[in-house]
Amino acid sequence: MIKIEDLKNYNVLYAEDSQTIRAQLEDIFQELFNDVFVAKDGEEAIELYNEHKYSVDLIVTDIQMPKCDGIELARYIKQDNIDIPIIITTAFDDTKYLMESIEIGVNKFVIKPVKFDKLIAGVEEVMEVYHQRKELRKKNEEIMAMLATFETIVYDDEFDLEKFKHKFGSDTKQITYEDIEIFF
Repeated sequence: MIKIEDLKNYNVLYAEDSQTIRAQLEDIFQELFNDVFVAKDGEEAIELYNEHKYSVDLIVTDIQMPKCDGIELARYIKQDNIDIPIIITTAFDDTKYLMESIEIGVNKFVIKPVKFDKLIAGVEEVMEVYHQRKELRKKNEEIMAMLATFETIVYDDEFDLEKFKHKFGSDTKQITYEDIEIFF
């Protein structure tokens, strides 16, 4: 389970047009996250996202902003990276915004005025799912690498156990032929 102290391992992109709200939440985010990228509108948020897309782990955005609103920003980002969690802060509970956000894939809504405990609970919730997906993707990549390696180890329907152990290191010293029968 992601805890508040675990957020230091992640980076957030925060977009808010209200200078007062932006300054308040930016201070909070600076304490919680590793890096905080701050934009005053959706257009600037898109620029920051494009510049830092490989290090941004979470988007928190206002819904109504000049130049590009939070919905357009969310749509743009989800087209590029469907997995990135997006939290929208809004003073509106308009069903039109809600329905459109759900269709785009927005993960959470936080109603303004933003209450710290509600925001943190929402951040922890979406980051837990993000973390689990990231770990699952990493495990899948490891499995695919192992399977790709099997293609070089398995030949003529025989398995070279010593070559396997050499390839995968000392952790595999206890592996026997019976352990790998499932590959034949």
